[in-house]
Amino acid sequence: MHVTILLHAGCDHKSSQRRILHYVPLLEQQGIHCDLLPFYGPPPRAFRHCGQTGGNSLASGISTRIKSLRQLTGQTDLLWIEQEALPHLPWMAENLLLPSDMPIVTDLGDTPFSNDSRHSKTGQIIRHSTLVMVGNSHIGTQAHEAGASWVEVMPPPVPLSDFTPTERSYADRKLRVGWIGTTDLWTSHAEKHFKSLEAFLGAHNAVARIIGARAGRSRCGQIDYHPRETDGEYRQISAMDIALAPLQDSQSEQGSCGYAVLRYMACGIPVIASPLGAQAEIIEHGVNGFLASTGEEWRKALSDLLENPALRQRIGTAGRTTVENLYTPDRLSPKMASLLTQAAGKKSRQEQEHRFENGPALLLK
Repeated sequence: MHVTILLHAGCDHKSSQRRILHYVPLLEQQGIHCDLLPFYGPPPRAFRHCGQTGGNSLASGISTRIKSLRQLTGQTDLLWIEQEALPHLPWMAENLLLPSDMPIVTDLGDTPFSNDSRHSKTGQIIRHSTLVMVGNSHIGTQAHEAGASWVEVMPPPVPLSDFTPTERSYADRKLRVGWIGTTDLWTSHAEKHFKSLEAFLGAHNAVARIIGARAGRSRCGQIDYHPRETDGEYRQISAMDIALAPLQDSQSEQGSCGYAVLRYMACGIPVIASPLGAQAEIIEHGVNGFLASTGEEWRKALSDLLENPALRQRIGTAGRTTVENLYTPDRLSPKMASLLTQAAGKKSRQEQEHRFENGPALLLK
């Protein structure tokens, strides 16, 4: 079976690596040949045998993508699209260029959308897709309500070789309570959360270790800022003793796939997280991590972990085991191969369109 994959950006884009590229070698081993079509730039060296080169600008990216779409008929069994086939162009253009004689799988990842976007480009795309893959059940429910006929939750796989637990020593140093992310995520909600805990950390001989956010002011001197190392992310996470994953109760945060939590767990770091998005599905409270909503719940879980090295070890080990058993590419690729094979045998896009002309979509559980 041949699958053509349309990436939303370049192969170096983190979302593409997490959601799609980790699967390609494993799918090839299972008899599914993948043709990679990045929007920008060349395919990675390891995928040169099955990839084409995208554009080096928005204009050339669009031009190259249009040319590729026009040549697809009869060349592939299934089209796998990351979010959209023609970024920055309206649905009308995409609708005209997408081949009508083959099934389409669309991966939305952690892209949330509201029910009133039923007639937006995202809404149109999912209603004309044979299968819609999403990062968590919240987005899956939204996709169903917007008219998708078949939705599957596929969490982002975590390659264990990139994240290995390390031996840690606590002698003559403060415990490190960590967070990793962008400056935007930090200033939108995480900064307020950590600063509310700053005095608490000081009282427990601990310090906050913030990776990737622009340095700010620390009232009590208990927050250390560190730039994010592109090739050293694993080492920066492994230097934490406890990780926090606070989220806001907002539409975008409900769409979180929990990838940050999975990385912490893969490194054997005990995690305390907000029970939102995929984090509520990944973490079993008190078993492989802790879920906290109120300030009192955050302080209780943090206090328990700070004061009990054995508990940190037990929760961290259980988190690592969770990732090993459920969230690695090896564990998830058989399901991905099965879904793609099933989708290839279902209705073409042309038949999908006929279904929408003659009545509403049947929403499948």
